[in-house]
Amino acid sequence: MRDVPRKGGPGRVLWQRRNLDPAALFGGREVEAHLPASTLAASAVTRQFTFASHCAMRHLFMVQRVLLDDAVVEVFDFDFGFVIPGSTNSWEQIVEADVEGGMLPVETLSGRLRVELQFWDKDVFVGSLVVRVWYDAAEP
Repeated sequence: MRDVPRKGGPGRVLWQRRNLDPAALFGGREVEAHLPASTLAASAVTRQFTFASHCAMRHLFMVQRVLLDDAVVEVFDFDFGFVIPGSTNSWEQIVEADVEGGMLPVETLSGRLRVELQFWDKDVFVGSLVVRVWYDAAEP
């Protein structure tokens, strides 16, 4: 995940997870993301998934649910589309902050915020991932 500077260009890498254990994606395990608390002040962040697929997918999409404790606070759908068999792909989204709604304090969010990602190929479930978000006071 990167922050997006106001004047464009690449931002700082805030969190990165390489070579995710397939058990986390298909076994329902939770992974942790430790982000600097200053992430909450960013007007937008980008995130990028890089993945390889051995087989074709007709219509890959992702459903993201953001939960505070067990209460769903946001739901987003992201559409990737057709995936070529034997390909490696990158999928990037820019997520903009909703500044009108106000922001909860970092102490309220840290460790209580979970992002649940479900990946689907049209109507066939592919896998899911749960990321628990911690906001650290110190910058990386």
